[in-house]
Amino acid sequence: MFIRWLLIKIRNKDDFPQAIITLLEFLTYLIIISILFTVGLKFTENISWNEALWQVWQTSTTIGYGNQPAQTIAGRSITMIFGLLAVAILGVVVSSSVDLKLLLAEKRRFGMSENPHKNGYVIFNYPGENMCLFIEEIISIEPNVGICIVDSRLDQLPSTITNLHKKIHFIKGYSHEKSTYERAAIKENKKVVIFPIDVTSPESDLATSRLVDLVLRFVKGKTSVIYHLIDPRNKWIFNENAIAVLQNLEMLATVQECQDAHSSTIIQSILMNTKGANTQTVQPKLIIGHTWGEFVSKSINVSKKLNVPFNPLALIHKKEIDACPDFSKVINNETQLSIIAHNKFDWNAFEKELNELK
Repeated sequence: MFIRWLLIKIRNKDDFPQAIITLLEFLTYLIIISILFTVGLKFTENISWNEALWQVWQTSTTIGYGNQPAQTIAGRSITMIFGLLAVAILGVVVSSSVDLKLLLAEKRRFGMSENPHKNGYVIFNYPGENMCLFIEEIISIEPNVGICIVDSRLDQLPSTITNLHKKIHFIKGYSHEKSTYERAAIKENKKVVIFPIDVTSPESDLATSRLVDLVLRFVKGKTSVIYHLIDPRNKWIFNENAIAVLQNLEMLATVQECQDAHSSTIIQSILMNTKGANTQTVQPKLIIGHTWGEFVSKSINVSKKLNVPFNPLALIHKKEIDACPDFSKVINNETQLSIIAHNKFDWNAFEKELNELK
């Protein structure tokens, strides 16, 4: 009765896949008739429960070892009836299993399944061709990280994206639907990146700010939200708990190159994970109390000693960045350091040498 009630409840759910319902139904039928025919063979053939169950399994799988076939007319009749039913039901079970596999693959391809990744990246609004560069840069540092792309305008991701990385997931979802954020598993991932819908229109910043506010409702723990800002004057409409990145960074790099040759090339090289050294933000612990000048001068000696390329870049105090700090500025518990080093740079070992250097 419980099984019947459960199947009825499942069948009444409109969003429950028919392939799963069929699979559950016929698996239930197979189990029930297997139990009935096991009991029938046990008493008609006067054999043990183990032997009866063994014969039922042989018959249902059509293997038929025949090491102890049914001897009585009743036993043979039971075996014939069960064999016909079992083969028919198994055919339906196998067919439903294949249908279910195809259904799950289709749901994944068309963005209807949940994000399976944790501690990865969730990206809202597919930014076009720039997505390839973004993914290449991310996986060059984190080759096994999961990336989930959420967009309402796409039916499925282009093959140029899906072929880049085996852990790319797509969700077709709308910003006004709560299920979109739940399926994206924002709480279980470390970074949420939000691109503007239209990079040519500053008015897109308003839509981005609304999306940022909605995403922040689902953010938990150390998950950080990064958004692309088209017009810097619109930053006031955004929640201060999210991090802004200027969408027109390429234009600023062009302007910088006009003013100072090679500078934009240097900056772009630093920003790219796949080329040379990169910026890294580190938290000092052992060198608390050192001045910026002491840190810079000692870094040169430690870099030579360890044969590790290293450059101090900036001092960050309470989220305020000082790219050219005074040498007398003291490093304290609220200070972070921005440095330039290769990806496998070990800050803990480097800081230990800094602290021990007289």
